Formats: sequence, structure tokens, C-alpha cells
Amino acid sequence: ESRGLGDVYKRQTALHLSTDQFNYQISKYLVENNLVEVNAVNMNGNSALHIACLNHDEQAVRLLLKYNANVNLNHNFNVKANIKSALNPPLRRV
Repeated sequence: ESRGLGDVYKRQTALHLSTDQFNYQISKYLVENNLVEVNAVNMNGNSALHIACLNHDEQAVRLLLKYNANVNLNHNFNVKANIKSALNPPLRRV
């Protein structure tokens, strides 16, 4: 359930969008005020946690886990969010 916030066509909630845009403050506001379903999935089957993990966004991953994001949700390609990878991002060459 998106509670009316987000992109209905792609079934993305405002949380999907804010997570994808690395907007921690908006994501935090949405989950703290229970304005979105933290485990909602978009048309690709991705939850906000999947998006945060794909983006290696440690801050968003920790926020979503704090608000009970389901770590066992599979997206359409039967892949779970890789939390370990998101919390230990690859080293970047300088």
C-alpha cells in the first residue's frame, strides 16, 4: 500500500523515490510518520531496502532496518536485498 504518496504507474512509493535519490531526510520523515509502507514493492518487485542496497546507501539501509524492512523479500528476479554488501561497500580507487 502506497498510502497515496509516490508514482502509481511504476508502483513506486515516495520512499522508493527518496531512497533512490539518496534523500535520507525525506526517507526518515516518511517512515517515522508512518506515511508509507516500508515493505511496499514497485513494479520490478524492489522494496526501498533493495534500492538502498543496490545503491550501497548504508545510512538508508540502517534506517529501513530500524523500521522493520523485510530482509527476506525477493524482487522479480528472485534476489534478496544484499544487506551485507550495502553495509560494506566496495573500495573505491583514488
